[in-house]
Amino acid sequence: MFSCMRTSHLREEPSTRFNVEEMSRKIEIEVPEEFHRLLETVAAQQGISLSDLVKRELGLAKKGLSFEELDARVQARGPWEGSTDNTVRYIRESRGD
Repeated sequence: MFSCMRTSHLREEPSTRFNVEEMSRKIEIEVPEEFHRLLETVAAQQGISLSDLVKRELGLAKKGLSFEELDARVQARGPWEGSTDNTVRYIRESRGD
């Protein structure tokens, strides 16, 4: 067993606040090389990073939605009525699988 996995080395920190708002996640998408170059050019012309450009274009550049606002938007949409089978089929068709 690894020494770092022994329970005597594990600590519980109940006083530590888990703040999801401060966490960021990485989203990776594949785009054609020409489109990537165009995005890089636009970002450079505007003096911002490619990441900031994409976030702005996605509407994420503002401070962002609070969890309450996000929840309200999700609730307003209602339950998803799509089919998982259809979604998988559409994704595979778009990839040419």
